[in-house]
Amino acid sequence: MRFRLSPHDTPKIIAWVFILGCFLCSIYGLVSAASASSHHDTSLPWQYWGEVFSFTLWQAFLSTVTSFLIGLPLAAGLAWRFERAKPYLLALMQLCFVLPPLVIVMILIQGLGKQGWLNSLGLSPYGLLGIVLGHAFLNAPFVARNVIQRLESIPRTEMQLSQHLGMSTFAFYKWVGLPHLTSTLKSTFLFVFLLCINSFAIVLSLGGGPGSTTLEVAIYQSLKYEFNPHQAAWLAAVQCITTLSIAIIMIKSSATHPSKPECISLGKKTKGIHYIALISFLLLWCLPLCLFITRHLTNVISQSFWIEPLALSLVYGFTVTTLSALLCFALLSSQRAKTASTLIANLGIIYPTMVLTTGLTLLWYRSALGQWSPLILILAIQSLVILPYLYRALSDPWDRIKHQYGPLYAHLNMSSGQRLRWVYWPLIKGPFIGSFCVSTVLIMGDITVPAMLGFEHFPTLSVSIAKSLGAYRFEIAYGLAAVQLLATLFLFSLAEYFGRTEYANR
Repeated sequence: MRFRLSPHDTPKIIAWVFILGCFLCSIYGLVSAASASSHHDTSLPWQYWGEVFSFTLWQAFLSTVTSFLIGLPLAAGLAWRFERAKPYLLALMQLCFVLPPLVIVMILIQGLGKQGWLNSLGLSPYGLLGIVLGHAFLNAPFVARNVIQRLESIPRTEMQLSQHLGMSTFAFYKWVGLPHLTSTLKSTFLFVFLLCINSFAIVLSLGGGPGSTTLEVAIYQSLKYEFNPHQAAWLAAVQCITTLSIAIIMIKSSATHPSKPECISLGKKTKGIHYIALISFLLLWCLPLCLFITRHLTNVISQSFWIEPLALSLVYGFTVTTLSALLCFALLSSQRAKTASTLIANLGIIYPTMVLTTGLTLLWYRSALGQWSPLILILAIQSLVILPYLYRALSDPWDRIKHQYGPLYAHLNMSSGQRLRWVYWPLIKGPFIGSFCVSTVLIMGDITVPAMLGFEHFPTLSVSIAKSLGAYRFEIAYGLAAVQLLATLFLFSLAEYFGRTEYANR
């Protein structure tokens, strides 16, 4: 049977060509750089590579285990209490996960550094300890949020039976909770492990020396300091293979969750534990954020040096997210070959940002385009980086609308534009605006692409913070970080409001 293209397939084909073209160009850039330096010394420092690779896996493992050691008790304490406050607690946990990495670094340095309690114990917030704490601050709320949502989906009958049998808390988690949590714990562990391997800003800021170098930082150093594209290309290949292997394992162990959880209280015996968990979360995560804003925002609010970086950050974030949203809608516009569209949309997960940026950067500067401003390259990379999140947020509601109204607009012979305007947009605008705001927050906080392509092209808040730290202008850096944190809170609040199911179904 011959496959025919319809006019509705055109946007999808254009998106396929663009996305696959970028990734294939990145691979070509890496391969050409790895094989082009024949007239130079191409001996590979295997001992150095082994140390970098082992430290990358070691810090990722320790960071993931620490995140679980903190997140699991937190989830157990908050799972079946505070029903009215539960949506806000889950939103705060999601906020901690999307905070800009540089802001997290500065909060940790302020709270644990020279004048913090960690220094009083004779320990330093830099090196392996600082990296683990930074990753735990970022990922522990995410672990707790995933576990809470899975625990709350345990069927009511099993909860009532455990109460009827008089099970202790330990026995309940062993015989009832653990079987439901196994798949979630596996997929969450691998996902957090993958995030820690691909972490750049936290490792670069808190690494503290050559002994705390990961693959991503080594790639950055090879290009920006050693000017060795050959080594950078090989390191990027190692990074890509490692990430791809973990992603394949994660996909095979991915968990599915019931859409509507059923909750029931476990009684009053563990009430004190629940309140301890709530207070711990508020003190360890929410209080530092509030204190950081109130302490440093007042120092810059009367000045104007933060206005231009904030405006540029918002414009930059909105532009990148708009381009990524266009790609997402193009992939969703046609339901034929949906599996291929889903795989192409999620290439940004299995192909690390640093590897994508390295390959395209090497190809860009080796070609005739190297004399131009890399603004187009910047926008393309960032739109591909954020595409998996947008696609995942919009694909489920899009499929529901397609299933419900597909026969109707097919009978009316509506064009793709008419379908989007009159059918999809009124029903999908809530999730879209919510995911758009979160995507903007993630793009505004990213520092990987700016670091690789040059800070002079990115006068945004994150870049201004990095420049101020490099120039030892700490007061300005703290003030800019407070402004970025406040902008993050505002956009995330919009995301939570527009992303609610009630609003989306109006």
